Amino acid sequence: MIYNASGYEKETDAKIRNFLRFVYTNDPSEDDFSIRLTKRVENLKQSEGFKEAYATMGIWEMDIRRDERKASAVEAAVIAVREFNIDPKLAAEKMKAPLEDVMESLGMNYDEPSDGCEKESIPV
Repeated sequence: MIYNASGYEKETDAKIRNFLRFVYTNDPSEDDFSIRLTKRVENLKQSEGFKEAYATMGIWEMDIRRDERKASAVEAAVIAVREFNIDPKLAAEKMKAPLEDVMESLGMNYDEPSDGCEKESIPV
């Protein structure tokens, strides 16, 4: 079931209406549940353990987003190489993808900066 919190006034069930009003306005008013929920949230905000867990979760989510951006950049570079015959080094640079990851996805050898890329065959 999906509720639209902004339409809380139309809800016939008093408990649900009070909760939706709380969600929409962030004002616990006279509703016991909303008041208790507000107090718990305030207590959690003061808890050092919660702050540490919340910060850790934020870092974890940032890591996931970074990994997703990296994977998308590598995928875009691989498409550029395969579909448009772009040099892997140029594709990786333009897509801001690690050259080593692009080369690995293409099934090609990658030698460190000394002489760049060593082409084998590009799988299609």
